[in-house]
Amino acid sequence: MIPTIARRMGLSKEGTERLEFLVRQHLLFAHIAQRRDLSDEKMLLQFARQMGTSENLKMLYLLTIADIRAVGSDVWTTWKAALLNELYEKAFSILERGNFELEASGERARAIRRTVREMVEYDIPATVAREELRSLPIRYLLSTPVKVVAEQLRLLVGLNDRDLVLQVRHEPDYGYSEVTICTFDVYGLFAMLTGVMAANGVNILGAQINTSKKGKVLDILQVNSSQGLVITDERRWQKVEADLASVLHGTVAVEKLVEMRERPTLLTAKPAPKVPTRIDIDNDVSDEYTVIDIYTHDKVGLLYLITSTLNRLGLYIGVSKISTKVDQVADVFYVRDIFGHKITADEKLAELKSTLAQAIDDWQ
Repeated sequence: MIPTIARRMGLSKEGTERLEFLVRQHLLFAHIAQRRDLSDEKMLLQFARQMGTSENLKMLYLLTIADIRAVGSDVWTTWKAALLNELYEKAFSILERGNFELEASGERARAIRRTVREMVEYDIPATVAREELRSLPIRYLLSTPVKVVAEQLRLLVGLNDRDLVLQVRHEPDYGYSEVTICTFDVYGLFAMLTGVMAANGVNILGAQINTSKKGKVLDILQVNSSQGLVITDERRWQKVEADLASVLHGTVAVEKLVEMRERPTLLTAKPAPKVPTRIDIDNDVSDEYTVIDIYTHDKVGLLYLITSTLNRLGLYIGVSKISTKVDQVADVFYVRDIFGHKITADEKLAELKSTLAQAIDDWQ
């Protein structure tokens, strides 16, 4: 319809092409920002290529903001704004430099390690800092500001004296808090984290999961309350840390904590989902992970259910993005098997889909 409309509006050839581009791609910006890993350089390069020019990027960015805000006053959030802004800035930087080739990640990582070592030289012995930095995933080093890497390196070193460190930084302008959890790796750790958060009424918006070669875990969660507010009550965070420590030490079962959060009663009827559960699997968007998109009806403890199910299937979660709109969720999980490979066998993919769908539909 665009050529006809453009002629009637008297648009130039360039204007017609841009209008067609905006209509054709009007969902792309929101999809990538909210449902894909914005630290994946290959994906960002592909997105920038699709934009073609910085002008296209700017106009699609503005159109996406207008589109989301027009849906309703409760749909637009500061978290979504932050995601859209992050994608815009990263894609704009690629378009401005005009280079669509992957940069040499090894050399960049070495430069980052050198810079961080200089930043912590008065706090951490050089040999300790070098060893810890070498054990961290290159993906983490390339996607994290050096100042933050230095701060989190201190947490990792501190694990020599403690087995759990939980740090909370509030971002009131963006409507969330960033929770950094540093501990030693145990099987099913992320499922434990989601269960403890659910039990304490903490809503997870996104998660980045990093495991070092030394067996230390650095998980970064973006969270807020179920009402979309920043949780500033220090006692509540102390309870979260205490519950997590109890679960890690095996003195409390995470399943019990989740059950205690909201026990079903005999008078509570099992709600019928308004839409059927849909699970999509994408093996093309990421070189490192199989990406699982889950669309379903929101339920108490749903994120814990999904992560524990993935855990039972022997899958490790690297990145997670959580999106809830009214009572519908659209959750994304970047996963690999126990050998660090993507899931490609047809029978395994079919089992993954059916097991997740069954678990979600049976959850009360």
